[in-house]
Amino acid sequence: MPTEKLLKLARLNRIISQEEIEGVAFGELELSMATFQDVVFNALTFSKTQFQQCTFLSCTFIDCQFVDCHFDTCTWHATTLQNSQFDNCTLIGSSFASCAQQNVTFEKSKAQRVALTQGEIKSFTFKNGKWLDSAFMQVQSESVLFAGSEMNNFVLNESDFEQVNIENCKVQRGLFLKCSFKDKDWNNLSWQACSFNESQFSNCVITEAQWQTNNFIAASFEKCQFNHCNLQQALFLKAKFNQVVFNTCQLTETIFNESNGQHTRFEHANADKSLWQDSEWLTSTWLDCKLAFSDWSRAQINGSTVKNCDFTAANWHKLAEDNTLWKKNNKKMLRKTDELQAKSEAEA
Repeated sequence: MPTEKLLKLARLNRIISQEEIEGVAFGELELSMATFQDVVFNALTFSKTQFQQCTFLSCTFIDCQFVDCHFDTCTWHATTLQNSQFDNCTLIGSSFASCAQQNVTFEKSKAQRVALTQGEIKSFTFKNGKWLDSAFMQVQSESVLFAGSEMNNFVLNESDFEQVNIENCKVQRGLFLKCSFKDKDWNNLSWQACSFNESQFSNCVITEAQWQTNNFIAASFEKCQFNHCNLQQALFLKAKFNQVVFNTCQLTETIFNESNGQHTRFEHANADKSLWQDSEWLTSTWLDCKLAFSDWSRAQINGSTVKNCDFTAANWHKLAEDNTLWKKNNKKMLRKTDELQAKSEAEA
């Protein structure tokens, strides 16, 4: 009878309170359009329960376990989840708004079009599952881990990666917006078609990363090092670099337009067809780099050094540089490798 009464209240769009859940058997229950308010779920197991368009307002889940459950277009608002686990569950089109989650684990679960906004998360683990088309938006995070999962077309907004970690995941089309990365030592990361817009990298060492086609719009890098990384066709638009090293990296067709760099080094890099338009560089170095067909239009180079670089057919339209090794070395090499352009410059 309690279960039948609960289903009836859901059909009538009535608020379900603490009294109405007493004695309800949630196992294999199909629940649609139910609204729970100020309900405490304590040490309950939900097995194969189907939740469709259900709402949890100011509810509390303590020591609960969800096994083989399905959540479709459900809403958690100002709800607390504590010491709870989701095993082999599916969440689609659902949201957690202003919620508090502590010691919550998702194992072998799928989250698609799920949004977590303006809440607090502590000791949150999502492992061996799928995180698709989903987002963390302005969530205060502590000890968050994504591990062994597929992450595709997702958003992490204003996340501090001292508290958020991604380990052994297949990452594609992620937007890391206004995130901060500090003291990271990453090896062999393969994050494809991701954007790190307005994000900050500090004291990071990134080795053998496959980051081609990634975007770093208005990102900043402080005392970072890229070693043997694939950054082909990456977009560093309006980015800032300070004491950054690119060592033996693939930078073909990479864009540094409108970027600003100082004390930055490019060593043994293949940067053919790269773009440096309207960028500014102070006391920076290019050593043994391939820069054929690169474009330096309206760039400003001051106090910088270039040695043993190939600038075949590079474009120098309105390049502004001071009387440093850049001017003495680069222009000389350009005229050696591109006699036609050297002649046109002399006639101009």
